[in-house]
Amino acid sequence: MHPKKVARVWAVAGLLAVGLTGLSSFPAAAQDKDKDKKAPAPPVATADRTGAVSVAIGGQVRFQMKTKKRIAEAFNENDRVVRVLADATDPTTLILIGVSAGTSRLELTDADGAKENYLIIVQRDLEMLKNLIKKTVPTAAVEITPIGDAGTSIILSGYAAREDDRDTIRQLSEALGMRVVVNTVTVGGGGNVPHVQLDVTLAKVDRTRARSRGANFIINGSTFSIGSLLGGLTSIQGGAGQTAAAGIGVVPTAVTTQPSSAANIIAGFAPSQIQLILTALKSEGLAKLVAAPTLVARSGEEADLLVGGQVPVISAAAGINGPGVTYRPVGTELRFLPIVYGNGKIHLTVSPKVAAVNNTQALVTTFGTSPAFEEQRMTTSVVVEPGQTVAIGGLIQTSQNASVTKIPCLGDIPYLGVLFSFATQTEQEIEMVILITPRLIDPADCSQMPKVLPGAETRKPDDCEFYLETILEAPRGQRQVWAGGEYTPAWKSGPSANIYPCPGGGAYGGGAGCPSGGCPTPAGANGGRVIVTPPTSLPRGDGPQVSADPLLPPDGLDRKVAELPKK
Repeated sequence: MHPKKVARVWAVAGLLAVGLTGLSSFPAAAQDKDKDKKAPAPPVATADRTGAVSVAIGGQVRFQMKTKKRIAEAFNENDRVVRVLADATDPTTLILIGVSAGTSRLELTDADGAKENYLIIVQRDLEMLKNLIKKTVPTAAVEITPIGDAGTSIILSGYAAREDDRDTIRQLSEALGMRVVVNTVTVGGGGNVPHVQLDVTLAKVDRTRARSRGANFIINGSTFSIGSLLGGLTSIQGGAGQTAAAGIGVVPTAVTTQPSSAANIIAGFAPSQIQLILTALKSEGLAKLVAAPTLVARSGEEADLLVGGQVPVISAAAGINGPGVTYRPVGTELRFLPIVYGNGKIHLTVSPKVAAVNNTQALVTTFGTSPAFEEQRMTTSVVVEPGQTVAIGGLIQTSQNASVTKIPCLGDIPYLGVLFSFATQTEQEIEMVILITPRLIDPADCSQMPKVLPGAETRKPDDCEFYLETILEAPRGQRQVWAGGEYTPAWKSGPSANIYPCPGGGAYGGGAGCPSGGCPTPAGANGGRVIVTPPTSLPRGDGPQVSADPLLPPDGLDRKVAELPKK
């Protein structure tokens, strides 16, 4: 090789060696700087009032004795649960490292010979869960209680502002590997849990229209008879025959019929033995149902109301003597679960139901009759503002049924086919609506209680009222049946008979005249207002003295003022 080329190679090799040496010195310098920085010391743990120290799995804490003196001896009962190391920088401190879930007993002795015992509990990192809940749901106040030595089962308690916050807390706990055994987190917050009043209105109208027409006839001749019996309008009562006078053969007799309840037109021509039975009916039916239950419950708690009873229904055999019996509730039933959100809205899970017995569709068995039931019910969940009304259900249903029974060929003859056919047509219309109105309420003061409860303004009738006037419920108060030779109805003795305005210049419902103080002033007087001044109290017989108007408080407010439209 040429001497110059050899010199160049050695020069390049020298430069590479210098560069590599310089590069290798950089990590060493960095490591020296890192050694100068001290690692952050783990936190110092303290024992609770029961003498237990909590350590998270995989975490470490520093621990000192109550004497704060140098620890001379440490005895760890279970190394598989927690590791105990001495702190090289502080002889009064130990380092506890959580290994696995469980418990261990730790006995410490200081330099003076004093001994202290502690229970070390290694469990899931509850502090991490608390911090995570605090960051995710800052408005919630949740307490976490571990169960068992493993610490994987917890109890959640406290308050949350919304229902979705309650679900979020549970999901965070399960995401960290903890099983929520009991979740008593209440929605609503604090001890002042709001009360919700739910007003439900279920209105139903059932209309039916039915038409039917049919004809039955019987013609009895001297030698033969003919007739048409369709639709069950008649039943044959004769025609068996009688023995001849000579004792040989049977002489047939005329066929007679017995009309049923379905027939409404009966005609006959006696000399010719002709009987004609017709039905031409048109019926309409109307049934109305209005149920308005009201129920109050705390936020987050379910309430149930049943106004009605229970009906026995034949069920599976209960023994060798006969069938068993189960009871089904009938009447108006309301079940709802209110949850008040933090923004004031109300989440409702509502289940109204109205059930009644329908004996027309009952099942008749050898053991007895099992009734059928008609029900209107629904279950739904809505979110509404307090005081708002929501229609949660509705139904408009129309059904038509028609049938024709006729004799072949004869029933197809125009007009004359009416005598050989029977036809019915039924149309049914059902309309139903369910309305709900939730309200936030507080308990009422004793002065706000209603002055008159149901049944408090009436009394049982005396013998004269019951036997002579057929009165089942009479208003309280003294009554004169014949005042000035004129009969006085019982309702005129009631407390509200003289309160309301008198139409037509007479008493309530008309009459000879208005009682003093009970009629309105003419229109235009008193600034266009109608003022009715009833008496402040009326005698109640054997009952207590209460306000004349149950809608007015007994504090001197004895006037009703109604604004009239100005022309």
